Amino acid sequence: MAVKVAMMQVETNVFPLYEIEDGLKYTNNYYSRNLAVEKYLMIQGRYKHLKPDQIRSIQAETDRAWADLQEKAVRKEGYL
Repeated sequence: MAVKVAMMQVETNVFPLYEIEDGLKYTNNYYSRNLAVEKYLMIQGRYKHLKPDQIRSIQAETDRAWADLQEKAVRKEGYL
């Protein structure tokens, strides 16, 4: 189950795979399938208590963080 959860973290952008070199160069190592965060949350029993508005909030924050990361990769590397 741990492998499935880890894959869902990456595929939903909750934990994107990227690296930072010298604190300046951002590289996205994998572009996910942009699955809904709810898919990641619901495969774990500890998140079943979340209400739809809470899940939407988590999705919005995940989307914002992913957009920020993409911008840094573009700005620092000149491409996505």
